[in-house]
Amino acid sequence: MPCTKGIKTKPCEKCQKLLDQDYIGVIGFDPEQSNVKDGQVDLYELHRIGLIYIKKEALNQIMPTAVPTPQGFILVDKEVFEKLTELAESAQEKEEKEDA
Repeated sequence: MPCTKGIKTKPCEKCQKLLDQDYIGVIGFDPEQSNVKDGQVDLYELHRIGLIYIKKEALNQIMPTAVPTPQGFILVDKEVFEKLTELAESAQEKEEKEDA
């Protein structure tokens, strides 16, 4: 299970280091298996599917209206999470090729 301690309280040490480096934690969840009412997600009944970190600047280009929690996280549904994961992996591969 991904580390999502910080969505409700204070981030763990590892997550805090990434947040301090200007990353945003993107938590993917499955709305069909979560308690969602009127577009609001119950964080205590959230079925998490993953966690990735994306640089704030990159996330603002992809999702300019995304507003992270005060702890530095956003929630996205399964479909959006899968697309963001693909983009992040593609960007990382490109960066690794440029460094080689």
